[in-house]
Amino acid sequence: MGILRTVLNTAVLGGAGSAAGFAFWTRNYLLENEQKLTEAFCAGVWSGLGYAYQRRFLEKKYKNTTTTAHQLWTREQLRASTYDVGTQITDHFEVVSKAPSSIVVRCGDSPLKSEVRASDGLFEIGVKIKKEEGVAEFRLQSLFYQGLGKAEGKPMPSHIEFLHRLYTKLWMETAIGNVTGKGA
Repeated sequence: MGILRTVLNTAVLGGAGSAAGFAFWTRNYLLENEQKLTEAFCAGVWSGLGYAYQRRFLEKKYKNTTTTAHQLWTREQLRASTYDVGTQITDHFEVVSKAPSSIVVRCGDSPLKSEVRASDGLFEIGVKIKKEEGVAEFRLQSLFYQGLGKAEGKPMPSHIEFLHRLYTKLWMETAIGNVTGKGA
């Protein structure tokens, strides 16, 4: 099994576009329950405009009435989900862990393929409410690794790593919109 090599971390605190100020920016009822805030943030990642193009591409390529019918595909489904373990998203992601402040999804191939993959990855979508500071901290972390064979280098070329970093920031911005109620 490959060695975990690259962690792309986007942890942003402060500012209206990056972290929601407690009562002013975030929908108040979400501040009462860290798990609900985490679920709303996760729903914003997948239902937001930042994921819209990939969601549509995957839908055209993989959505069908047999093997992927149980998966989440529409913005409405993605917004309403509580992202419990086993939830499959657009035939590319599957929730593998859920805690009140964190949801981890596996990526890299279809969730219908549960075995170890040549290229694999995890996304952690997390929230931490800091009442004493009056803020909520939102984070997206991605971890990509080689699942088979011996890793000889990074799990992806540097230009793809760079693009994933940008893409993660776009997800972050559109997900914050879902939490604040100002999203599309």
